Amino acid sequence: MAGAWEAVVSSWKRLEIERIQHEDPKAVVYRLEGVLTDTKDCFGLLEMLRKDVKGGGSRVVIHLGKIEHITSAGVGILAACYLSANNAKSRLSISGASQQARSILQIVKLWDILDHYETEEEALAGRTGS
Repeated sequence: MAGAWEAVVSSWKRLEIERIQHEDPKAVVYRLEGVLTDTKDCFGLLEMLRKDVKGGGSRVVIHLGKIEHITSAGVGILAACYLSANNAKSRLSISGASQQARSILQIVKLWDILDHYETEEEALAGRTGS
């Protein structure tokens, strides 16, 4: 069984993070692609976010539109991102969550805590989410 799981994990796409500085200097978007799990890349997201909110970033959006899978470790990273932003008096939102991502976040009640929107534009504007 372990071999089958290793094959699944090895087929996962490495997390790619595109950081986009919004025209508002206090807003940043992270577009994620791949698998959100317990890899160095995923923890890199948390570190980048912590630097941004420490530096005065008041609006952070994590776009999940191209996330293939979120593991329990990935949920933990999103929770840590939320806490880091909240502690820095910044606002964290997610956008573009797939049904799979939404289901996982609903199960662990993170969906109820995070502001969530269909699009990055809605998240940046803070308009009514999904």
